[in-house]
Amino acid sequence: MTHLRFQNSELEIRLKATQRELEAKSTRLSILETAQVSVSRAQKPIGGGLGLIFREFVGTNAALGICIALHSLKISRRIESGARSPTGLSSEVAQLRKANQELSVKFAQLQMDLDDRERQMRAMDRLQSTSRSATDFSELAVLRRELVTVKAEKETEIMNLNAQLEKIKLERNETNDKLKEVTNTLAEKSNLLRLTEAEKDKELMDRESLQKKYEVVLTQLSDKTEKVQSLELESSKQTEEMRRQKAELDDMRHHATYLQNTIQERENRIEAVEKESFKIRDELVNVKKHLSSLEAEAKGLREELAYREERLRQLQTQHSDELSRLRTANQEQATRNSHLEMKLDEKEHELKTQSSELRCQADEIARLQASIEEYTNRLTISQKRVEERELRLKKLESENHDLLDEIHGLRKGNTDLESQVDSLRQRLLDRQDRPGSVGPAAAMSPPIRTHHSVYGASTTAVNQELDRVRKQYQEAKTLQEQTQKSLEETQIQYDQMTVQRNTLRTQLEQEIAKRAQLEEKLRANDDQWKLRVSQAIMCLNKEIERMHTSSALRDRLPDSTSQQLLLADLQVRLRQVTEERDQAKDQLAAAVSHTESTYLETQQQLLLEKQTLQQQVTNLTQTAHNATSEADRYQREARQASSRIQQLSRQLQETQSNCDAIARQRDSLRDQLDQLRRTSGRPGSSALSSVANLFGTGGGSSYGGRPASAGPGSYENLGGYGTTGSTSQLSRELDRLHREHEATQQQLRSAQEAEESSRNEIDRLNKELQQMKQEVEQQKTKLNELEQQKHSLESEMAKRQTEDIEKSQQQQKELREKLQWTEQQLNEKSNHVENLSHQLNNTRQYCSELEHNVNEITQRLNSAESRSQSQMNDLQQLQQLQMECNMLRNQIQMKDSEIQRYTIQLDQLNREYQNQQRQMEQMTIELSTTQANLTQIKQEAQQLQQQQQTASAGEMGMRRLSTDSMGRETDRETIHLLQAEIKEAATTRQHLEQQLDQLQNELRLTRAQLEEKAHLLESLEDNQLKQQSETVASLQRDLQAARAQIEELGGSVEPGTNGKASPLKIEIDSLKRELIKREDTITRLERECQEKHVRRIEAMQAQLRRFEDEAANLNKVLDEQRAGLEERDRLIRQLRSNQGQASSVELEKLRTEHAHCKEQFEQQAKRINTLAEQIESQSDEILAIKLEALTASLCEKEANIALMELTAPKNAASNQALEKLRTERDQLQTQQRQLSNTRAMLAEERKSRK
Repeated sequence: MTHLRFQNSELEIRLKATQRELEAKSTRLSILETAQVSVSRAQKPIGGGLGLIFREFVGTNAALGICIALHSLKISRRIESGARSPTGLSSEVAQLRKANQELSVKFAQLQMDLDDRERQMRAMDRLQSTSRSATDFSELAVLRRELVTVKAEKETEIMNLNAQLEKIKLERNETNDKLKEVTNTLAEKSNLLRLTEAEKDKELMDRESLQKKYEVVLTQLSDKTEKVQSLELESSKQTEEMRRQKAELDDMRHHATYLQNTIQERENRIEAVEKESFKIRDELVNVKKHLSSLEAEAKGLREELAYREERLRQLQTQHSDELSRLRTANQEQATRNSHLEMKLDEKEHELKTQSSELRCQADEIARLQASIEEYTNRLTISQKRVEERELRLKKLESENHDLLDEIHGLRKGNTDLESQVDSLRQRLLDRQDRPGSVGPAAAMSPPIRTHHSVYGASTTAVNQELDRVRKQYQEAKTLQEQTQKSLEETQIQYDQMTVQRNTLRTQLEQEIAKRAQLEEKLRANDDQWKLRVSQAIMCLNKEIERMHTSSALRDRLPDSTSQQLLLADLQVRLRQVTEERDQAKDQLAAAVSHTESTYLETQQQLLLEKQTLQQQVTNLTQTAHNATSEADRYQREARQASSRIQQLSRQLQETQSNCDAIARQRDSLRDQLDQLRRTSGRPGSSALSSVANLFGTGGGSSYGGRPASAGPGSYENLGGYGTTGSTSQLSRELDRLHREHEATQQQLRSAQEAEESSRNEIDRLNKELQQMKQEVEQQKTKLNELEQQKHSLESEMAKRQTEDIEKSQQQQKELREKLQWTEQQLNEKSNHVENLSHQLNNTRQYCSELEHNVNEITQRLNSAESRSQSQMNDLQQLQQLQMECNMLRNQIQMKDSEIQRYTIQLDQLNREYQNQQRQMEQMTIELSTTQANLTQIKQEAQQLQQQQQTASAGEMGMRRLSTDSMGRETDRETIHLLQAEIKEAATTRQHLEQQLDQLQNELRLTRAQLEEKAHLLESLEDNQLKQQSETVASLQRDLQAARAQIEELGGSVEPGTNGKASPLKIEIDSLKRELIKREDTITRLERECQEKHVRRIEAMQAQLRRFEDEAANLNKVLDEQRAGLEERDRLIRQLRSNQGQASSVELEKLRTEHAHCKEQFEQQAKRINTLAEQIESQSDEILAIKLEALTASLCEKEANIALMELTAPKNAASNQALEKLRTERDQLQTQQRQLSNTRAMLAEERKSRK
C-alpha cells in the first residue's frame, strides 16, 4: 500500500510538471503570435495549421485532464469502499496496482504526445524563420480568443482537479490512519504470539530440566544400589574371613601349648646362659647401671617393639613381594643381558662392515689420488710442450721479421732497377730514332728469352704459394674461433668448479661442527658414566659398612631379643640392598639404553658423514675427470695448433725460397744491366738489337709479362712493348704478398695472444687443481682423523661396555656372595635354634608349672571366641541392614514408577496447555475479527448518520447499542473462559510442583538413611578392625609373657638330641605364615577402608557437582522466569498504553498471573537457597573428612619419622628415607593449611551472607 501511495504521489508530481510545461508552451505561443504580426498574408494556411495543431494539443490536454480526474474519482471511490471493508484489503491493493499501471501508461502516452508537439513546434518555428511573411490579424485574434477560452477552461479544470485531489488526499490520510491502527493491532498480536511461544519454550525447558533431574536421581539411585551390592559382597567376604579366622584360631589353640612349652624352655636356657655370662663378669655395678638404663628405656622400647612387630609384618610381605620382583628382575636382567650381547655382536659385525667399507673408500681415495697425480703429470708434460711450441712460434716470428726486412730491401732494389730500366729505355728510344741499330738486339735475344721463361715459371709458383697462404689464413681464422669457444667453455667450467669448491667448503665446515657436537656428546656421556660408576661405588661402600656394622652388632648382642632385632635389621638391610640393586639395575638399564641411543646416533652421524664424504669423493672424481677431459682437449687443440704452425712455417719457408729465387733473378738482371751499361759505349746497332732482344720487340715471343725488377705502375704508357705488363703484375703480386704476409703476422699475433690467454687459463686451472689436490689431501687427513676417532670411539665404547658388564658381573657376584653369607648366617642361626630346641626337649620336665599360664591363655581364647560371636552378631546386623537396603530399593523403584507416572501426567498437562494456548490464539484471532467488524460497523454508522440524520437517528442508536452490548458480552465470555483455563493450568502446575517437592523430600530422606547406614557400616568395620587388632595385640602380649616365663625357668644344654627339633621348626614356620596371613588381611582391610573413604569422597564430590549443576539449572530457570516477568510487565504496560478501553477483567487476570509468577519465583529462590545451604554443608563435611584424613596421615608420617630416627642406622639410605618422609609431611601440612583456609573462607562467606 505504501509503495502504491508513493507511486501515486510521484504521478501527481509528474502531472504538476506537465502542467508547468503546458504553461511554458502557452507563453511561447504568445511570443510566437507577437512575432507573426510581421508575417505576410501569403502564409495564412500555415497559421491556420498552427491554430488547428494548437486546438488539437489543447483538446488532448483537456481530455487527458478529464481522464485523470475521472480516474482519481474512481480511485477515491474504491478507497472509500475499501475503508468500509477492511477484510478486502487485498482487493484494494490489486485495484490500486491496476490504477497505478493505467496511470503510468497514460503518463507515457502524454510524454509521447508532448514530444510530438514539441517537434511540430520546432518545425513551425523553422517555417516561420524561413518564410518571414506577415499573417492575418483576424486569425491571430481568433487564436487569441481560443487561447483565452482554453486558458479559462483549463483553469476551471485545474481547480476541479485540485479540489478532487484534496478530497483524495483527505481520504488517503484517513485510510493511512486506519491502516496504521490495523498494523499496530497486528504487531500487538504478533508480540502476544511471540510471548506465548517464549512461554512454551520456557515450559519445555523446565520439563527438560525436570527430566534431567529425574535422570540424575535415577543415576544416583543406581549408584547407591551398586554400593549396597558392593557392601553385601564385602560383608560376605568378611563372614568368610571370620570363619577362616575361627578355624585358624582352633589350629592355634592346638599348637599354642606345645609352642609355649618349647619357647619357655628355649628362653629359660637363654636366660641361664646370660646369667652365667653376667656372673663371669667382674663388676655387678655395671649390671645395675645397665639394668637401670634398660628400665629407663623399657617404656620406649615396648612401643618400639609394637611398632616393629607391625613393621616386621609389613616388611615380611614386602620381602616376599620383593623376592618375587627380584626373581622377575633377575630373569629380565638375564634376558636383557642376552639381548645386549646379541646387540653387541650385531654392532661389532656392523662396525666390521663399516670398517671394511671405510677401507674400500680409502682404497678408492688412494686410487683417485693416483689418477689425479697422473693427470697432473700429463698436464705438466702438456705445459712443457706448449712452452716449446711457444718458443717455436717466437722463432718463426723472428724469421718472419727478417723476411719482411729482406722483402723491403728487395722492393727498394726493384725501384732502383726500374729507374735504371727507365733510363735505359729512354736511351734505347733515343738510339732507335737513329738508323742501323738492329744487330746487337738480335745477338742479345736468346739469353733474354731464356730469362723470360724462367721468370714466368717463378710467377706461377708465387701464385700457388699465395693461394696456399690464403687457405692457411682461413684455417687460422677458424682456429681462432675454435679457441675462443674453448675459452668460453673453460670459463663456464671454471665457474662450475668454483661453485663446487664453495659447496665443498660449506660441507666441510658443517662436518667440522658435527664432529665438535659429537665430541661434546661423548664427553658428556663419559662424565655421566663416571658419575654413575662413582655413585655405584659409594653405594657398595655404604652396603659394606652396613654389613660390618650389622656383624659388629650381631657379635655384641647374643640375646634372643637382640637376635630378633638383628634379624629385623638384616631384613631391612636386605631389602635396602635389593632396592639399591634394583636401582643399580635400573640405572644400568637406563645407561645401556642411553649408550645404545648415543651409539645409534653416532652411527647415524657417521653414516651421514660417510655419505657426505662419498658424495664429495664422487664430486672430486667428476671434477678430476672433467679436468682431465679439458686437459686432453687442450692438448688436442695444442697439437692441432702446432701442426698448423708447422704448416705455416713451411709455407713461410717456401715463400722465403721464392723470394730468394726472385732476388737471384734480380741479381741476374742487375748483372745483365751492368753488361748493358758496359756495352753502352759500342755502336748503336748492337745496343738496339740487344735491347730489342731483351724486351721482346718481335711478335713471336711467348711471354708478355714484365721483369721482377720493374716497379709497380712504372711503364704503363708504353703499350707497344710486352715487358710493361709483366713488370706491373710482378709489382702487384709483391704488394699482395706483402699484405697477406702482414695479415698472417696479425693472425699469428692473435693466435699468440689466444695461446697466451689459454696459457694463463691453463696456469689458473693448474693452480685450482693444486688447490683441489690440497683440499683433497686435507679431506683425506680429516677422513683419516675421523676414522681414527671412530676407531678410538669404538674401542672406548667396547671398553666401557666390557667394563660395565664386568662391573655388573662383579656386583652380581658380590650380591651372590652376600646372599650366600646371609644364608650361611641363617643356617648357623637355625643350627643354634636347633641346639636350643634340643635343650628345650631336655627341659620339658620343667613345663608343668606353665599349665596355669596355658589355662589363662585358653580363657583369653574363649574371650576371643566371644568377641568373634559379637562380630557374628554384627554381621547379622549387617544382613538386616542389607534387607532394609533391599526394602529401600523396592521403595525407590515404586517411587520411580510414581515419578514416571507423574511425568506422563505432566506431558498430558503440557499437551492440554498447548491446546489451550492454541484456543487462546484462536480466540485472539476472533477478537481481532470482532474488533475489525466493530470498526466497520462504526464506519457504516457514521455514513448512515450523514445520509439519514433526520429519519433514523434513534433506530441507529439502538442498533449500535445492541451490537456493542453483544460484542462486549461475547468478549466477556471469552475472557472468563480464558481466565478459568489459566486458573486450572496454574492449579495443576501447583499440584505438580507440590508432588515434585514431596518426591525431592523423599529422595532426601532416602539419601539420609543411606548415609546413616553407610556410617553404620563404616563404624562396624572400624569396630571389627579394632577388635581384630586388639586380639592380635593380646596374642602378642601372651606370647611375650610366655617368653618371659620361659626365660625365668631356664635349662641346661644337653648334646645328643639333634633329630627332635624338626617339628618345632615346622610349627614356628607355620606360625610365622599365619602371622603373615593375618598381617596381609589387616593391610588388605586397611586398604579397603581407605578405598572406601576415597570412594565416599569421590561420591560426595560427584554429588556436589550434581548439586552445583542443579543450582545452575535453577538459576537459569529463575533468570528465564525473571525475563518472562519483565516481558509480562512490558506487555501489561503496552496493553495499558494501547488498550486504555480494555476491560478490568483482563488486567486482573494478568495481575493474578503476575502474582502467581512472583510466588513461583519466591519458591524457587527459597529452593535455591536451601540447595546452596545443602551444598555448603556437604562441602564443609567433605572438607572436614579430608582434614581428618590428612591429620591421620600426618600422624602416621610423624610416627614413622620418629621410629626411623630412633631405630634406623645413620646411613645415606636412611637419611634419604627420612628426607622423603619429611617432604611428604610438609606437603601434607601445606594441604591441611590450604583446606583449613578454604574452610575458614567458606565460613566467613556464610557469616557475611547471614
